[in-house]
Amino acid sequence: MWSGDGDIPLYLRVADGNEVDSAMFGTLMADFHKQSQIYALFVADAALYTEDNLQMIVSFRWVSRVPGSLTAAKELLEKNSIDAFVPIKMPGYGIAPCCNDSGGVRQRWLVIESEARKESDLKQLEKCLTKKYTQAQSQLRKLCQQEFACAEDPFNAAKLFESQLPFHQLACKY
Repeated sequence: MWSGDGDIPLYLRVADGNEVDSAMFGTLMADFHKQSQIYALFVADAALYTEDNLQMIVSFRWVSRVPGSLTAAKELLEKNSIDAFVPIKMPGYGIAPCCNDSGGVRQRWLVIESEARKESDLKQLEKCLTKKYTQAQSQLRKLCQQEFACAEDPFNAAKLFESQLPFHQLACKY
């Protein structure tokens, strides 16, 4: 752990290279706090964010990224609307503050929106959709070349094919 004014080491613990960060962060913070009695702000990556660690550091000031794999985080990201984001001084960014009680600890979460990230995500989505569309066209061409026993079979095959398309729908042209 370092100071903010010149990155002077304040606490050092040599650990086994096989130690799991998430299992140690809370203990490290508690040990540091006992030894130093400094009113500090602890900043850690998402490995800090476990229920056990949250219980250990409940009385500390800390900042961490919430893992995107956390159910509460997924739900928040899915339900957040565009209107929830408030522009900030940094151009291209917005925040949506909310409260959460994950791990039984009251927390303030900030969802950060980045225009650059959104554009990048949209490009990735477009790339994915184009790839899936090309694959679907290829599979549809194969389906159209099949011979069917009766008039109802192609419609059933088309329905089955469409049910396997995650992003596209078939449209009938007469």
